[in-house]
Amino acid sequence: MDQEIVDIQDLDGVGPVTAGKLREAGSGSILAIAIARTTLFRGLELVHNRKSKLAFNTREEKLQGRPMVADVVAAECMKNVTYINSWINCLIVGPPLIIKREEIDQGISALESALGLADTDIA
Repeated sequence: MDQEIVDIQDLDGVGPVTAGKLREAGSGSILAIAIARTTLFRGLELVHNRKSKLAFNTREEKLQGRPMVADVVAAECMKNVTYINSWINCLIVGPPLIIKREEIDQGISALESALGLADTDIA
């Protein structure tokens, strides 16, 4: 069971010194503070299979204006209100600083569904 957060210093990544500095800066309420959780920030590389690590697309294909699988997957995620950045054959997932468990589950579900497009070999 999660610990109840009653003070700024109870937030992940915040100790008494940081909490004191935040209070001095006028952020005394836990509702006004969001601490970035690096554990939620992810980069995903889209490959044909893990063993060969053969990328779906290359930089040259991007420069030629060919459709990128990562772009298609990211666009599908956006349709499901999950915002993901794409670059050539990579997806960058950076959720909001303030996020609920249900929103994380929704994002993962949208990403799993969109990744199915890569499995259908759209490249």
